[in-house]
Amino acid sequence: MSEQCGFCGAVYWKEEKNIAHKYTKCCHDGKVQLPAFPDAPEVLKALLTENSPDVKNYRQRIREYNSALAFASMGAQIKPPRGTEPYCYS
Repeated sequence: MSEQCGFCGAVYWKEEKNIAHKYTKCCHDGKVQLPAFPDAPEVLKALLTENSPDVKNYRQRIREYNSALAFASMGAQIKPPRGTEPYCYS
């Protein structure tokens, strides 16, 4: 990624230019402006920037934590099956 949008600074590969030789997938020539993300909580910043043994362990296993918590955070209404039907999450 060596190219940059002149409006928002998003990075692109050269091949991603449109027919008009512009990068428009990010902000559509400055027409779309999103608010900045709020700062991350201090605990999360520490987990991603410090070098203590606990933090190193967290970063080594970050995908495991993400996978374990991804389904746990899903909101669902479990409908009891009728007869021999499988459980349905909606």
